[in-house]
Amino acid sequence: MKPKQTAIRYIWWGALFGLAFPVVSIGLDQFLLREEPVDLATLIADNPVHLIVALAPFVLGAVFGLLGRAHDQKWNAISERAARDHRFRQFVRGVREYAIYTLDEHGRVMDWNAGAERVKGYTAEEIVGKNYACFYSRKDQSAGIPKQNLEAALRNSECEREGWRYRKDGTRFWAHVIIQPVFEGFRLVGFSKITRDCTEQMESERQLKQMASRDGLTGLLNREHFLQTLDSELWQRMYAGGFVALAYFDIDRFKDVNEAIGHMAGDEILAAVSKKLSAVLQDKEVAGRFGGDEFVVMKTYAQESELDDFIERLKTVSHGLVHLSKRSYSVSACVGLAVYPLDAQDSDTLLNNADLAVRRAKTSSDNVVRYTSEMDQEERERRALAADMLRALEENEFFLHYQPQFDIRSMTVIGYEALLRWKHPEKGLISPGVFIPIAERHGLIQRIGDWVLEKACEETVDSDFEGRIAINVSGVQLSDPEFCERLKGTLVRTGMSPTRLELEVTETAIITDKQQALHALRQIRSLGIAIALDDFGTGYSSLDTLQSFPFDKLKLDQAFAGGLESSDQAKAIVRAVIALGKSFELPVLAEGIEKESQLDVLLAEGCHEVQGFLLGRPAVWESRQSHAEGVAAIRSAS
Repeated sequence: MKPKQTAIRYIWWGALFGLAFPVVSIGLDQFLLREEPVDLATLIADNPVHLIVALAPFVLGAVFGLLGRAHDQKWNAISERAARDHRFRQFVRGVREYAIYTLDEHGRVMDWNAGAERVKGYTAEEIVGKNYACFYSRKDQSAGIPKQNLEAALRNSECEREGWRYRKDGTRFWAHVIIQPVFEGFRLVGFSKITRDCTEQMESERQLKQMASRDGLTGLLNREHFLQTLDSELWQRMYAGGFVALAYFDIDRFKDVNEAIGHMAGDEILAAVSKKLSAVLQDKEVAGRFGGDEFVVMKTYAQESELDDFIERLKTVSHGLVHLSKRSYSVSACVGLAVYPLDAQDSDTLLNNADLAVRRAKTSSDNVVRYTSEMDQEERERRALAADMLRALEENEFFLHYQPQFDIRSMTVIGYEALLRWKHPEKGLISPGVFIPIAERHGLIQRIGDWVLEKACEETVDSDFEGRIAINVSGVQLSDPEFCERLKGTLVRTGMSPTRLELEVTETAIITDKQQALHALRQIRSLGIAIALDDFGTGYSSLDTLQSFPFDKLKLDQAFAGGLESSDQAKAIVRAVIALGKSFELPVLAEGIEKESQLDVLLAEGCHEVQGFLLGRPAVWESRQSHAEGVAAIRSAS
């Protein structure tokens, strides 16, 4: 019934009650005791009490109406609250993402929602009445953690925790828990508890942390986190004593391998090597990948014998087969080793010394080399030589020699190869095999290469010789987007015809940055300059490189010429390369010819062009012609 209707009802009941009161009063006082009729208005005028009695029904009716309305409002509020509580309990019981339930003041479960059943595996019938401590591990129960959490909630009005909780089947999950006390007035009646299963979130966070600290391809520590681990370990050894060995692990000619078999297979090799590396690691040993084919391994140890065992295990990884998805591949690697605190006092120096050792390993018969102090001296000498090269460019210490190239049948000079030489003011003539790698490492090869192009064009442009001048170009030059523009500028300044130039590039120079290198070669070719593929047959991807660009000539590496007299295998390789050149309609030039017998074999096999000390030694441009023609004349006469 509505409050307004309820109030009217109480007013009418009050009025009827009030009317009954004066009737009874008057009847008793007047009507029953007096014989004659009495006028009610007169009676009221004679006695004011009768007025009060007359108004009493209305007053009492109003009072009863107000009391009734207040009573109904209170009753309706109680009913609505009960309905809301019922709806809320139904809602809470239906929630499935969160375990929501209440505990009594002793920690016993009082009610249980669908989320709690889903997360913990208990039905309400199975768990209500049991202590919530059953969700904790035995260790936590023994330590009194469940009781401590309730006390913390009571003390702080809330207790928020994370930790492992256990389901009915014994499996565990990572839970985020909130416990709050519930009071009626000032009396504690229990606790409300919300539990959320955060296992997936925790696993995702763990994976994100791992992704941030691990190399995506191999799963090893990445550079940043390996260095953090190394610094931490060195800090501990500083106070606790002991040694830290750092091994730098570098796969031999991996760029060539990667280009030969493809990047996906190359990634498989890296993953396989890292798996082999991880398999030999023992306690207190950590591996990481710095990028490319560079791996690092750290070992903490106390006795020298432990280091010997560590080195032997690394040797087993440094060579052998790795098994890919479609085939097996033979891989070798060089390892450089440095030890704290014997070889370095900090991580940067330790890494640098291990790098020096791995470089020595690349030229050593032993593929695992430990750092020595002599390597520092060698490094200082290399740096000094790099500084001297800068001065040499300014003071014209570099110069060019030219070696003739011959048509094998007519024995006429068809070209010259420009070869860089350096006369150091103190050390005398320094071999290109010594200073060229240093120039490449210290970023000088581009300036030196530009100087060679400019000088060769200047010296040969006004000559009567109309053949080609061959000039070696490095991979660094081809990778430079501005190289072709500088080459054009050189041709303009010197007046050299582009058709008289032949640039020689190695497979390695192309592989360094294949896309950019091939783009540069196309630009060079468009100028009318010939392109020769140098040192053909020594790389991993000779055929692939040959197919990638229309070269003008193949230069057979001099290593094959050395075995022509005694090795049937060398003859077979030479024969195959010459046949390949014919199929591509490319002339083949054999380098390193030093004996008549070598020349005879090449002539018989159909080689087109030759070059070597037998026919002409390198000389300055002014004396090259008479020397070369004299040698050719002797050869023709014989």
